[in-house]
Amino acid sequence: MRGHTRCLTLVRDGVHLVATNALVCGFVPMQGVGANPVTPHHLRGDDVTIFVDDPVTEALDLRAVPAALNGPRHDAWSPVTTPPATPFDTLHLWLASQPHPHGLLAVDRQRAADLAPQNWVACPALLTADSIAYLATRQLDDTTWQFGAHGYGPTPPHSPATCSTSSPPGTATTDTNPARTSPSTPPAPHPAPPTTCGY
Repeated sequence: MRGHTRCLTLVRDGVHLVATNALVCGFVPMQGVGANPVTPHHLRGDDVTIFVDDPVTEALDLRAVPAALNGPRHDAWSPVTTPPATPFDTLHLWLASQPHPHGLLAVDRQRAADLAPQNWVACPALLTADSIAYLATRQLDDTTWQFGAHGYGPTPPHSPATCSTSSPPGTATTDTNPARTSPSTPPAPHPAPPTTCGY
């Protein structure tokens, strides 16, 4: 599922199968007639790579994205927070389900530490032809991590909210302490409704 491997519990609902649960799992690549090959796009040599495996994203010309990484990084922090060691793999899957160009970002933590993605091996990212926005987290204190997004390039990948405010129900809680919320993202009483990345 756009690079995300899940073991699904499926139940029949009329003529459809509905997933009632999804567990993170390792898996062999999809094979056969319906398989979409994974294509790596090197954005900064081997240090920063975006992996794409769906036709919608593959049709996008990404040649301008490497230049965007040489520009300033735009940070947006949401009011959505989570305690340490709390699973939020549903957020990854939800971002992958959005109808926008998507890839998984792999970053060398030594040679490209400035990008600081939430996951150095497979971080969800949304793309335009000249920009990229991807999931980020930061530690506020010993009991709280905050979700946000880092972005590069002139055209935010769909907007008006950050990747992180689009967390599905049950993913995280809301931090309403204004001292711990970015001035560019005012606190809210509840997480924003599902939207897509932007900065």
